[in-house]
Amino acid sequence: MQFLAFLKDSFREARNGWVLQAMLVLACLLVLFVASISYTPATVQSSVSSPLDFMNLTFRNNPSLVGANFVVENYKPSNAKEPWNSDYDFDFVVNTTSPDQLKQLDSNRAFPVSRTRVERIVNQAVGVLNNVKVEKSEISTPNQLRFRVTSQGTKAKDITEWPHLPRVLFAFDAPILISPLRTIVYQVENQLICGAGAWVILFISVVITSMFIPNMLQKGTVDLAISKPITRPTLLIYKYIGGLTFTLLLTTFTIGGAYLAIGLRSGMWNHMFLLSIPLIVMYFAILYAVSTLIAVFTRSAIVAILGTLLAWGLFYGIGVVNNRIVAREVAAAALKENPSKPMEVPKPGDDIDLDEVITRIDPDAPLWGFIPKSTFGIVKTVQFVAPRTYQLDERLQLVIAEGILPEEDKKLVKMETKVGSWVEVLGISFGFIACVMGLACWRFASRDS
Repeated sequence: MQFLAFLKDSFREARNGWVLQAMLVLACLLVLFVASISYTPATVQSSVSSPLDFMNLTFRNNPSLVGANFVVENYKPSNAKEPWNSDYDFDFVVNTTSPDQLKQLDSNRAFPVSRTRVERIVNQAVGVLNNVKVEKSEISTPNQLRFRVTSQGTKAKDITEWPHLPRVLFAFDAPILISPLRTIVYQVENQLICGAGAWVILFISVVITSMFIPNMLQKGTVDLAISKPITRPTLLIYKYIGGLTFTLLLTTFTIGGAYLAIGLRSGMWNHMFLLSIPLIVMYFAILYAVSTLIAVFTRSAIVAILGTLLAWGLFYGIGVVNNRIVAREVAAAALKENPSKPMEVPKPGDDIDLDEVITRIDPDAPLWGFIPKSTFGIVKTVQFVAPRTYQLDERLQLVIAEGILPEEDKKLVKMETKVGSWVEVLGISFGFIACVMGLACWRFASRDS
């Protein structure tokens, strides 16, 4: 009963400041925005036409190319209702106003006016097509080129692997975001909800809960609280749990609402997405422990906010630097073991790891050019005892990917992240919270009211 009383008191503080209402409004707006996103299977015609429309637009600003355009005609899918189970047949047409204009287009390798270039742009626009074949049509004229494009089957196993066109705010198409349905839903859940949305929730929660402890420490308030049969450490723990409960309810409302909106709109129900609720609350528990400790020592909500935000940045930055150091050490060890092994040539579209290149040139070079190697040991020592906020972020990304992406894409996500085990990430984070809250309870119990 005591805990419920203090929980109700914390809720009243948040509600009276209108911050709770503002947060609920923001959460509702985020859920409504997610609900406004629809997912329509993209046709091969629209996917190929999208880059062509951009090229056609550039022709209007070039006097020598005015009148030229690329279009898709005679589009014939064998199974329009199930595009992932269809063969395709269409004409890729290059229209010009003169043979000279056609020659000018042909001289620029960026424009698809040959069989190989047309095949390349079709494969780039619709990468899921199988056996794409392009043949020049016999009815081409000096001012016009026609290519017959055919394909047999697709690489998509079902509708979730077929490219979809997202539409936001119920009305605005986003052709630049055309991707497989699984990928779009993953990006919405990972980047929009658990990325930007979660950071906003955490930031506002830090601001809201920062006033709980200073308000309780005001002259007379704490005296009234401890006049009841309750110890000071228990009182502080109740207040801490009250702040966590506030964030738990807010996070559950936001994630749960987004989960329902995405499932109803896309037909994909990623149950693993719901695990982001305890992970986000765990993340906040670390920050709120720091806020509680600072509030007990300073009795200032402003100082608690600034100190918590500073600690947040430090914890995250230490995780980023430590991960990069570990990657540097792995690359250096591999190079030492086999110094004659050449670097793999990156494929088109791959990111080049400049730091790995620098490691091969000079293993002792500063990380990113400004963090000296002499500090690596210090960073790793601090990382050993620091809460794993950066790794929690990576864990969140992996959890969402596990529930929705196909195996090959899951492997790519795992390659991009270097997370510790669950025992390490949660164990050290819980240990940090226990130590910080223990110090806060000691200070609160020993100081004058």
